[in-house]
Amino acid sequence: MVKWYRRQKSLFYFVMEGDNMKEKVILVCEKCYSRNYTTHKNKNTHNKRLELKKHCPRCNEHTLHKESK
Repeated sequence: MVKWYRRQKSLFYFVMEGDNMKEKVILVCEKCYSRNYTTHKNKNTHNKRLELKKHCPRCNEHTLHKESK
């Protein structure tokens, strides 16, 4: 089941999996602090912050991206 929420011309949604909800997470480049990527994370099963190595278009290289608060 998918619940849709509309806010200021952009579309936000939460994905339902039984009783657990996946929430939207913003990833920030550790080198230049630009917010490049968004993803979903189940906060009930993954309670630590997400860290992924992704390509930053501003730095033009692969850097570590961490979950923002």
